[in-house]
Amino acid sequence: MRDSIWADRVKVRYKMKKEMADYRAFWDEVGNGDGDGDGEKVKILKQFCMTELGAVGLRKIFQMARSEVTDMLSNRYSACSAYGTVMCAVVEQVANFKMTKYEVDSRGLDEIELEKVLQYNRFGGFVIEGIVSDVSCSNDIDVKNEEEKLEINQDVLDVFLASMKSLIGPKLLERGPSTSKSGKNDNDEDEGG
Repeated sequence: MRDSIWADRVKVRYKMKKEMADYRAFWDEVGNGDGDGDGEKVKILKQFCMTELGAVGLRKIFQMARSEVTDMLSNRYSACSAYGTVMCAVVEQVANFKMTKYEVDSRGLDEIELEKVLQYNRFGGFVIEGIVSDVSCSNDIDVKNEEEKLEINQDVLDVFLASMKSLIGPKLLERGPSTSKSGKNDNDEDEGG
């Protein structure tokens, strides 16, 4: 079983690394094609999220049911049930992050900021906490249109967009600090390489 889990871990990482080219292609398409820098592309995506998707659209796309994580591993990456069981344990840990009081274990700044806003809500599943807030409750406003009741938190949206930018590479995950005595990390595959 251990070999099966390890093999699926390697397979999932390999397939995810191959998907980075798709993210890069998407990132390159953003903008007007005149060599826009990353900062300009983030502004364009932010504007798209705020105007085209709006608060209602953002709230809908930023939620994922618990079961969807393991379903995706099985259907998209062809992971076996043993690896799915391991990931279920990880999903439970993330869902109960506030109760466990584990420290943030991310490596890069973008990943750390995303981990701080990733929450589990028993009604919406995994959500990016605070990306959209209901202003009608706090201001005692009688609003009929759902879009007008909601407000987009631009700081939280910036956190998501920065993490999205990190998906273009060059590494799947940022490296952690070196643990070997020589200062070189001999196990490149375990450290996001």
